[in-house]
Amino acid sequence: NPFGSGRVKASCYVETQKFMESCTAYFRRTADYLTEPFDHSQFDVDKIVYKHQPYAGVIFCEGFQGAYNPLFSFIPIQQTKGETLIIHCPELKSKESLNRKCFVLPLDNNRYRIGATYAAVLEAFKLGT
Repeated sequence: NPFGSGRVKASCYVETQKFMESCTAYFRRTADYLTEPFDHSQFDVDKIVYKHQPYAGVIFCEGFQGAYNPLFSFIPIQQTKGETLIIHCPELKSKESLNRKCFVLPLDNNRYRIGATYAAVLEAFKLGT
């Protein structure tokens, strides 16, 4: 392996769509789910109260918009645009995740999810460079 990539063992990944659907269903059942733009001026961070309603905690799922959240303005968030694709490759025969500048994650039936945090890396992979 001349490029120094490595095999990632004892790891897992989250199927984001299924995870978000399950979380949404759970929070709707417990009545702790709001679907509205968050008004930061209505949030008391010390008491964890939003619009006069106390909460045990608040989870911000903002994606790249988190960079604009005034509660986290002290965190130097670098926005990135990643991409993934699924390929079929019987020759690869890997049961472990591979990771360097991009990742290769085994799925099933010789299918693999390939992805990168930076779109340019994945584009180069698609082009075979």
